[in-house]
Amino acid sequence: MAEGEEFNQFKSTLATAKNTTIPNARDAVYHGSGNPADSLLGDLSSGGWACTSATEFSNTVRTKTGEIIGAFDDAIGVVNTKWSSEPEYVPEGDYRGNAWAKQWSMRNM
Repeated sequence: MAEGEEFNQFKSTLATAKNTTIPNARDAVYHGSGNPADSLLGDLSSGGWACTSATEFSNTVRTKTGEIIGAFDDAIGVVNTKWSSEPEYVPEGDYRGNAWAKQWSMRNM
């Protein structure tokens, strides 16, 4: 670090988001293999509700829930892109340096 510079706290926050916060949120939604709706729709596909409406409902739910995990992974990619464009150090007084709020909640991400 050169004189007149400070650590980029914003980059550190981005690293936490891409490595921990977003993956933990993704895993809280669904931590398994296959489609998140498989367990819900298993009863329907085994004859619990057999009709055209059930098939349409199942297909719609499976399509929508299949997009959930990908959305989290896309978010990780977006944050990673921003993280990789940030310098390790910024000029003293830069908003990304020591002035950056270091304690964030999920609402701020």
